[in-house]
Amino acid sequence: MAKGKTSVKGLYFDGEQYIIDKTHKRIRIFKRTGTGNRQEALDILDREKLRINEAIEKGISKRRTLADGILKFFDTATHKSIQADITNAKHFARCPGVLELPLDKVHDATLRPYIAMRQKEGIRNSTITRELKLVVRTLNKAARVWRDELTGKPWLECAPPKITMPVDTHKTKNRTKKTYPLSWDEQNRFFSLLHVQLQRMAIVAVNTGKRDQEICGMRWQDEQHLKAINKSVFVVWEDRSKNGEPTVMIPNSLAMKAINAQRGLHSVYVWPSIKGLDCPVYKMRSKAWVKAWKEAGLPSVDEHTTGPHNLRHTCGRRLRAAGVSIETRKDILGHRSGDITTHYSMAEFKELFDAVELITQRNDGIILRSVKAV
Repeated sequence: MAKGKTSVKGLYFDGEQYIIDKTHKRIRIFKRTGTGNRQEALDILDREKLRINEAIEKGISKRRTLADGILKFFDTATHKSIQADITNAKHFARCPGVLELPLDKVHDATLRPYIAMRQKEGIRNSTITRELKLVVRTLNKAARVWRDELTGKPWLECAPPKITMPVDTHKTKNRTKKTYPLSWDEQNRFFSLLHVQLQRMAIVAVNTGKRDQEICGMRWQDEQHLKAINKSVFVVWEDRSKNGEPTVMIPNSLAMKAINAQRGLHSVYVWPSIKGLDCPVYKMRSKAWVKAWKEAGLPSVDEHTTGPHNLRHTCGRRLRAAGVSIETRKDILGHRSGDITTHYSMAEFKELFDAVELITQRNDGIILRSVKAV
């Protein structure tokens, strides 16, 4: 038979064999039959249709286990901590029966033996929590993203249960530490001791109020230009936001100057790894950060934190001192979630940009020279 489409819709002959590419009851069938005989190919197509009909009629769907879910998660994951998650999965394999649990049977009670095993081994609760987050992400994907190829039903047909994390007593103690908003003089002294890229990141942090990971993971493709007001915003997608909801970064003129200084350094990431790796900076608080903090004479005693979260509080305090309303401050700092740029009107965006511009006015010249110097 000549190469081309046959009279049966969804059955094609490529010159050597028949290929099935057909949608039956909203389920796609794609199969290379391995035969050049038309009748044999039609028989294969009929068997595939029958299989789908029986599955839908009986509601047959493979009951997948936690092991199936974790393997699927690894196959589709692209995040930078994938190797750490693979190591965590090996610990689950040491606890009998955990990986064999059907996804709809994974909850606090069935995970309790695993938590008890790790605690008995002397593992801190914060580490166990990181391990359990792999389970949480797997359950969320199974309920919201992954679908059975045959029936189209989700891997987990019920809402994923809330997994209770063990209390981290070590972290509870650290919560007594207070943030330390910087004065303008302290900021200039501290920033002048940071290396070029870290200084620019700090300038963005203190002028946008965004969190450490929201800044480190910035990508050029997340930039959206608002033609109506000739301003740019950066979308912070849910994989980098603390509350799991997308927000926007509103850069004022100082933050945008620092960001623009990075253009051309990497095709994907705004803040590429300074070690030459094809990935973004992992975190802002590094040995260089801590050293500069101490040399600037900033408090490093037990009652104060020393990380970049202080810059977020510095931004919030300055916005409040400038008379910016609490609702606008929440929008700028990222407490409000919604449909990204469609969540705000152009008038609201202009209000946000006007607000963040207010905190550039004190010691403006010093900070601009600092950006220019790098």
